[in-house]
Amino acid sequence: NCANLISVVLTSSALRPISIITQNYYETMSDEERNQFKMAIIRGLMVDDFSVINSFAHCLALIIFLEFTHDHSLMRNQIFTTFLFELIDKSPTEYAPIGAISAITEIFRVLPPFHLTTKNTAFLKEMILNVVRRVLPNSDINPYTLLFKQECCKCLIESIKKGLITEDVCAINKA
Repeated sequence: NCANLISVVLTSSALRPISIITQNYYETMSDEERNQFKMAIIRGLMVDDFSVINSFAHCLALIIFLEFTHDHSLMRNQIFTTFLFELIDKSPTEYAPIGAISAITEIFRVLPPFHLTTKNTAFLKEMILNVVRRVLPNSDINPYTLLFKQECCKCLIESIKKGLITEDVCAINKA
């Protein structure tokens, strides 16, 4: 599928270092084209096929990595602030929150810890903990809610691995 092809193109190797991929990403596409590209990937996070969601989540993580490599800013990147957390809150499809939290988890897996600055971590920590506090205590057992809870747990684990969330995990039960 196209998500796998995008992943291959955006993945660095010894023959294609991240600097070359980043340079091509910024020199061959305009800002508008890059935004359209990201929006198409975000739409892929809302489909009803979890393997497709995972593929598009990985693509989005690679794009975020390229953009961080270029300017080292999470706050300038509206993927989190505008799109992913909006998919969770507004749920335009049943799979949208699952796709969004899967993308956030994959971004944590792909990004090295040094990309998470103090300003970025405070924002992300608050948003992730708010989602987890809201979702995990929910007693709904429909398949979408259960899958969303599972993905929230994966996101929480990746957040802890990256050092984004530490002592705040204990606050989940107090909320």
